Amino acid sequence: MINSKGLTRRGTLRAVGGTVVGSTLVSGATDIATGQSDESWPQLGYDDANTGHAPQNTGPAEDIQLEWTKEDVATGTTEPSVVVADGTVYFNSRNNVYALDAEDGTEQWAYEAGNGVSSPVVADGTVYIGSLDNNVYALDIEDGTEQWVYETYEERGGIRGAVHTSPAVADSTVYVRSNDNGFYALDAEDGTELWVFEASTGSYSTPAVLNNTVYIGIENSLYRLDAEDGTEQWTYEMDGETYSSPAVRNGIVYVGDNMPCFAVD
Repeated sequence: MINSKGLTRRGTLRAVGGTVVGSTLVSGATDIATGQSDESWPQLGYDDANTGHAPQNTGPAEDIQLEWTKEDVATGTTEPSVVVADGTVYFNSRNNVYALDAEDGTEQWAYEAGNGVSSPVVADGTVYIGSLDNNVYALDIEDGTEQWVYETYEERGGIRGAVHTSPAVADSTVYVRSNDNGFYALDAEDGTELWVFEASTGSYSTPAVLNNTVYIGIENSLYRLDAEDGTEQWTYEMDGETYSSPAVRNGIVYVGDNMPCFAVD
């Protein structure tokens, strides 16, 4: 694990006029009343529970037009995902994560990792990403400089630790799944390892966090873990392997596998 010192600044979310698609911004008349504020999409699944429910956000419903596009970016096989916070668009493309001005697409900074990077998460003035180079990165939201780097490959005794999925950040803790069969809880401020949950295989699932509890799909099982120490609270076995990320809403956990979708009470 490599730590670099730096202060974390708490960002304030502000409204963004339009909807971001890939590295393109489109806008138009909305179908929701104007005057709402604090529109953002700071991580995959919108919130820590992966609900994808953002009732305060507006989107174009008619008169759609192109506002701007960002073309000179690295291309490759990494699945891109866009997040928006504090008037800035963040997205991953191949080995890079980019920060663009939401108004005109101007590049504010770009960071290149050693291999493909996951979709970013923005929390408390920091951008968090996982990478296929076996690392988890924390980047300063203002200029993209490294705050800390956690190397799963080295820490797990030489087993390949590629991080395919987006981390989850809740209560000053970064939760992330690695292909070295470890599910990690890291201190969001400096990357210190807090605990590791051992599993039999890697995972492509981004965890959901709610009420001091972590939900994660691994192989053909859904796990509920205590967020404080990683203690397993229960396990639900499914018929097929789970590649999707769980979502938690109203006491129900929703998760899909390569068989039918499940809802677990």
